[in-house]
Amino acid sequence: MKRKLKLTITKIYRQTMITPTIFRAACPVCRCEVQTLTPREAARILQIDEMAFDRLVADGYVHAALTVGGYPRVCKNSLLR
Repeated sequence: MKRKLKLTITKIYRQTMITPTIFRAACPVCRCEVQTLTPREAARILQIDEMAFDRLVADGYVHAALTVGGYPRVCKNSLLR
């Protein structure tokens, strides 16, 4: 009689993010100084495309604000919630 062998394979993903510059700014929602990211960096962390990320910002799931120069920056704390 043959024995059946049960095999379980688990994949673990590890992602390291390297940001060339750390930009800190006051988040209007968190009301504290936080590290901010570009929308592209934030989308890469969440592993989604930039258009899907823009919808998250528009729906209020992620905090984002414009810099003085008009560039969007994303609150890193809102990504981790």
